[in-house]
Amino acid sequence: MRHLGYVCINQSLKPENYRNIRLNSIKTKGIEYLEEVVWHNIHHLNKIIDWNIENEIYFYRIPSFLMPFATHPLVVNEIGWHFSQIPELIELFSKIRSKVQKHKLRLSAHPDQFTVLNSPKIEVVKRSIDFLEYHGELMNQVGGKDIVIHVGGVYGDKEKAKERFTKNYKELSPLVQNKLRIENDDTSYNLADVLEVAEKIDIPVIFDYHHHRCLPSPVLDSKKLINRMKASWGNEVPKAHISSGEKNSLDKKHADYILLEDFETMDSLMNHSTYDLMLEARKKEQALIKLRRIIKS
Repeated sequence: MRHLGYVCINQSLKPENYRNIRLNSIKTKGIEYLEEVVWHNIHHLNKIIDWNIENEIYFYRIPSFLMPFATHPLVVNEIGWHFSQIPELIELFSKIRSKVQKHKLRLSAHPDQFTVLNSPKIEVVKRSIDFLEYHGELMNQVGGKDIVIHVGGVYGDKEKAKERFTKNYKELSPLVQNKLRIENDDTSYNLADVLEVAEKIDIPVIFDYHHHRCLPSPVLDSKKLINRMKASWGNEVPKAHISSGEKNSLDKKHADYILLEDFETMDSLMNHSTYDLMLEARKKEQALIKLRRIIKS
């Protein structure tokens, strides 16, 4: 295990936090209000990057709502707003990117559950592609590496749903294709399913330990599957996720912290190889600091 990472919110910097807004606020207060929120969020991201570096945390997930409604038709078509049109914003992105490159930080993004490439609805796929393209541009600006999504829904026919994913993946720009990773989930697509899809289009797979525990791959050997997952990354360092169930090991809700036995099982499954581990715990960076302290001791 190379780096531990955490997701989006930094509790040590509270009460300051990222801001989100309603679409109606843009309609009533104007584009200046959207720009104010975006400017605040990028500044806050910059503070979190500095805090992470000071605390030797080199792995972090950026929130999808960093730029609210960045792909909404009202913002894109009617107002014609795009972050690349704001020189001050691009300059701030450049400062962040320089820090990321200097300290070799790994930044990732996980577009929300409405990003569904294998939907049978054309309009859903189009919105998903637009949202992924936005993430591709955003990750380029900050020096980010990974855009993580799930395969999607089953829609009554898992095999056809898998085929739609591989077909629609080809509609993405090379920028997004090069950063896209797919993750096993806890409802529909287990690790074996995800590997089947990924190996057809040659993209990396993220192993989520808690999802694997909730939705295992029947009969198949976990370590063999994880070896295939690691192979999907080629010469890159694999990325994995871990969480502990809130009430028990199969509770899909995330606990505040990561149980040591869960980490030990995870590390054993990864065969103590080199990988980066994202902690999906409600206590965010505090959970990371606690687990890191336990591991070191």
